[in-house]
Amino acid sequence: MNPHTPSAPSPLETAPAEITETQAFTRAWVVFLLLFLGVLALLWASDALFG
Repeated sequence: MNPHTPSAPSPLETAPAEITETQAFTRAWVVFLLLFLGVLALLWASDALFG
């Protein structure tokens, strides 16, 4: 068998070298909002199915 060689570059090469404080703050809020909306969607789905 041929050894597997990844064709995609490693995440360290594709990640930006520096992230500013504003970018980090914005990214944290986006992640928080997505998680919050996901929890709300799960609660709504469980209420619709079992409520």
